Amino acid sequence: MSSFLVSSETMIRVVSVMIGDQSCEWADKIGRDLYSLNCKALEARYGEPVDVPEFHYSPRNYTLLQQYKACCCLHYQCEEGDVPEMSLYSQLDHVINSLAHRIVSELPEFQQLPWDA
Repeated sequence: MSSFLVSSETMIRVVSVMIGDQSCEWADKIGRDLYSLNCKALEARYGEPVDVPEFHYSPRNYTLLQQYKACCCLHYQCEEGDVPEMSLYSQLDHVINSLAHRIVSELPEFQQLPWDA
């Protein structure tokens, strides 16, 4: 499968999870930093530098599944070179695991199961 630079819509979904209640100013920085990871992974894969695109966060409402899918997409695109060893990649990994836990925990089927069975 080929690697690619994720879309701005995907990045906005990822950043919306990662910033929590932080300011949009911080959101722009985290978006640029995440794009930098994506570009480093592309360079590792294809051997040519990739310019980090401009990023400006614009708050939107997304479902947890939309955010989860976007985070998984970016995570996969960053699995090249030494990017998986970087701190921000680890933070993204943590966000993905937290989202998955939250999604499953909110399922009615999960809530109806006995706790200690």
